[in-house]
Amino acid sequence: MTNWLQNSNWDLPGSPRVSALKITFLADSLGLSTCRFCFRHSIVFYLFIGWLTASFSANSVLAQETINYGVFSKDALGGVQVNLPIPGQIKVVGLSSLSSSSQTSGAVNNSSPGTGKLIGGFQPQLLNNMPSANSAQNILQQSDIERELWLNEIYKKEGEKEAAIRPYREAFAKLSGMNPDHFSLSQAIYEIENAYLEKQLTQEGFNHALQARVDQVHQILKKQGLSFKNNLSVNYAIQQLFEHPNIYYDGQTQLTHTVPPLKYDFDDYMGQKDYTKLFASKLLATGSGQCHSLPLVYLMIAEQLGAKAWLSLAPEHSFVQFMDSHGRLLDYETTNGNIVSGTWMAGSGYINAKALRNKTYLDTLSRRQLYARCLADLLLGYVNKFGYNDFAQEIKNRILEIDPSNITVLIVEANLKRTIAWQAIKAAGMPKPEDLSKFPKAFQCYQDMKAAINKLDDLGYQDMPSDAYRAWLRSIEVEKKRLATEKLQERVKLEARMQKSTFQNKKN
Repeated sequence: MTNWLQNSNWDLPGSPRVSALKITFLADSLGLSTCRFCFRHSIVFYLFIGWLTASFSANSVLAQETINYGVFSKDALGGVQVNLPIPGQIKVVGLSSLSSSSQTSGAVNNSSPGTGKLIGGFQPQLLNNMPSANSAQNILQQSDIERELWLNEIYKKEGEKEAAIRPYREAFAKLSGMNPDHFSLSQAIYEIENAYLEKQLTQEGFNHALQARVDQVHQILKKQGLSFKNNLSVNYAIQQLFEHPNIYYDGQTQLTHTVPPLKYDFDDYMGQKDYTKLFASKLLATGSGQCHSLPLVYLMIAEQLGAKAWLSLAPEHSFVQFMDSHGRLLDYETTNGNIVSGTWMAGSGYINAKALRNKTYLDTLSRRQLYARCLADLLLGYVNKFGYNDFAQEIKNRILEIDPSNITVLIVEANLKRTIAWQAIKAAGMPKPEDLSKFPKAFQCYQDMKAAINKLDDLGYQDMPSDAYRAWLRSIEVEKKRLATEKLQERVKLEARMQKSTFQNKKN
């Protein structure tokens, strides 16, 4: 039979040669090769071989599985820390009086021959030292009081936690009531940030700050004679807020101001010390933000003006895309107020062919995907504040319903599985990596983590270290000064100014 398999043109699907030899040896040992009914040519034979091949392959993969604890020593993927809530410590109640009573009694001596001392811990009382009925009743009453106090403390803490979570529940309910294909981005962002700020962000204040920027764009359009209805002209006017100072007349105060450009805030730009550094409301209030808030403010202004622009993603980064007068997509980098080339955007070193093929990066987000990203921001703020629990799971499930490939949620999932795996490994007593398969629960958790990371890898995600991101940010200024980039910027400027406004045409 071995010779037949070696000489046959039939290949065992998915099985290495060594597995084929093992299978044929087993078949020969069972006497299958001499079967008078030509078992080796029957359908059953093929099924038998397939089953054995799969078994050998599975066992081989399991045996070759490399366990690497080094993954737990690295920073969380995407810098997203996902912690599980710490269960409340359950205290033993009703024993304090009994313990104090036993301590006063001391160790019990029995001088009878053949008996020793009862030492340590709570000692049973002798019959003649049993507490009276009144004393026992007092102990039970004290126990009841302590239990009530303990339960009241638990209820109080749970009530306080639910009160803190309530703004998030309300924000999630409002976001869930929005149409994913037609929703107000500015309203969604307000709900998200107001939830984190425990409803201390007023709708009036947020809208007023946003409207001030919209009014600035109106004044730029009017001053430069640009069309209010031309998409390129409106985008060009919005970009002036990011590129240089602008003169703004405040109709309420009747004062004229020189407004600095919206700029990048390099201080704690990941929001690790102060999570509100990521907020659009912080940018509207201070004039500085980072690669999360700057594009969102751009898009909120565009939304108010009826202009079309899209959010696009890069590793640890987001930027804006808009169309020129010929319908070609251009990349606008809000962190330095400049149009950049797609070649530079793709040259960070962390965007691979899989990411481009799956449209994970450098592609325009649809309205539906933008809605899912808003929900993802709600999830990140909640996890940052309260850890990952059932409510976080509810938000995550909603996001996956809208956008199964949402990169933020998949990063959260991978980091959650990583946290669970590490806890399971520690609970197993930190076995050696090569022995982890002997601990089924911990091993399964490790496998779940690897599966979640592999899912990210399939989409083309690569974790970008903070040092690499800082270096990439510095390269923005170099890109800004390139001749090709300057020419691109000038071309858009000329195309936008070719569109005369209705006001200008009527005046002429």
